[in-house]
Amino acid sequence: MQASLSSLDSHDVVGSWTDLENGRTDRTVWNLPGTVQDSYYPLMDRFYSITNVEQDVLSDEEEEYASSLRQVFPVLSLYSRYTCARAVLHTVAEVHTLVAELLDEQVISYLSRQNIRVVKPSADIEKSYADPLLEERYQTALETFRLFHVNPPAVLADSRALADGVLLR
Repeated sequence: MQASLSSLDSHDVVGSWTDLENGRTDRTVWNLPGTVQDSYYPLMDRFYSITNVEQDVLSDEEEEYASSLRQVFPVLSLYSRYTCARAVLHTVAEVHTLVAELLDEQVISYLSRQNIRVVKPSADIEKSYADPLLEERYQTALETFRLFHVNPPAVLADSRALADGVLLR
C-alpha cells in the first residue's frame, strides 16, 4: 500500500500520517533490538524524503470527532477512532489498514456512508518501490525483521495481523 504513494512532486496518491501514529511506531521500534532499528530507520528516512506523505498533528476538530465516535463505537480503540476522524474530516478516498477493528463491518459501513472505502491490502502481488534505494532498504529491513522473528503488527500489541505472513507496504 505504501509503494502506491506518489513521489513528492506528484499529488496523485497522498498518504496521511499523524504525530500520534508516528509516536506509536517510534515507541515500538525503539523497543526492538538495535540491529532491527538500524535496518528500519534508513528505510523510513528514505521513504519520508521522497514520498508524498502529509504528516501533521491531530486537530481539535479531529479530537472532538474521535471522542464523539465513542458513542457510535464504544469498543473501538482511541487509535482507530482517530483514524476514522482523520478520514472523515479530511475526506480521504480510502483507508488502507490491517487493523481488525477497522475492518469490522459496522466500521466499514459507517465510513462507506461517508464515501470512504476501507481496504485491507492484499499480499497476493508484492509491488516494489519505484525508487531503487528505497526498495533496497525495504528488502534489507524486511530480511532483518524476519531474521529476528519480528512481526511488526504483533509488536504493536494490537489486533493487526499479517496477510499470509508477508509484510505489506
